Amino acid sequence: MLIAEVLQSHGHRIKKQGRSWGGSWCPHCGEGSADSNRFCAWTGRDHKERWFCHACGARGDLADLISILEGVPLAQALKDARVSRPEPARPAMKGEPPMSAGAHRADAHAPIEAIKALLGRMLRTLPMWEPEVGAYLAMRGISKDVVVQAAHRGLVRMLPTNPMRARELYLHAAGGAQELVRLGFWAGNSDKWPANVFRPLLFFCGGLTAAEFRHIKPNSAYPKAIRQGVLTKPFVWRSERTDAVVVVEGVIDMLSLVQMGERRTIIALPGVNAWRLEWFIAAHRAYGSRFVLALDDDDAGNKMAEIIARALTEHGIESSRLLPQGAKDWNEMLMSQ
Repeated sequence: MLIAEVLQSHGHRIKKQGRSWGGSWCPHCGEGSADSNRFCAWTGRDHKERWFCHACGARGDLADLISILEGVPLAQALKDARVSRPEPARPAMKGEPPMSAGAHRADAHAPIEAIKALLGRMLRTLPMWEPEVGAYLAMRGISKDVVVQAAHRGLVRMLPTNPMRARELYLHAAGGAQELVRLGFWAGNSDKWPANVFRPLLFFCGGLTAAEFRHIKPNSAYPKAIRQGVLTKPFVWRSERTDAVVVVEGVIDMLSLVQMGERRTIIALPGVNAWRLEWFIAAHRAYGSRFVLALDDDDAGNKMAEIIARALTEHGIESSRLLPQGAKDWNEMLMSQ
């Protein structure tokens, strides 16, 4: 069952119960305990998978679940759900071009290599610095020196704020519109303008399988950020100090901590709900690290810190909570200084 597989990949404990599955807690409200089974999933008579939380009443299908777990818009979650549930291969009809490699095939790993190649070209081609984007980060308290360090680490790139110039660079980096469309980085018809060229700040996840395109204009009527690709690792600022790994929400908070003098390795989650237990286990096995959960000081951040800490404890991994002083998040604290 795909819903069960997706939940397990995000660190949820879920077990078979007859024809349904029971989960220890709900990814939407966070309610539940090890044996409460507040969250359940099943396959209906129409063969469609669904889930429901007995605590908060949230419900939906696989796409709704991905949207909650990874903090992405439903449209992006629908794309991810289609990757998770590939269509069976079929013979090409007469006059029909052959299917692109990895597009809706059973081999779900095929597109990842193409995405990595695309994002690798973007890292090599797109600018490390654009004045207006740099001015936005400076307004957030993040210096050019920190941004350049992040760029050299393969975390940050920029597009011009002029959409026409951004479109030109974006197409050049990708090697054409069709590749962007094929890999889901340009929705719909390639004759239309891609939304990414209006979001000139790019953050690259570890492993180069996903990237986040971010607005720099406040109070936009459109989503602040779009994440595209296949999320396999978080954003990572590696350091020689691996005794403890600091965990924050998003790259802006990561850069803010570096700006304030943090010298430990930092993991930035791509949204408070977008985390996987395997990330923590891999870091702990590699370095023997404990984790400092520095998520936002708000309802969502505090609840998720408790959930992550509980999951780590079950695996014998030490963690502690760290809160920004007098602020909701680390960037707010930085700007207040």
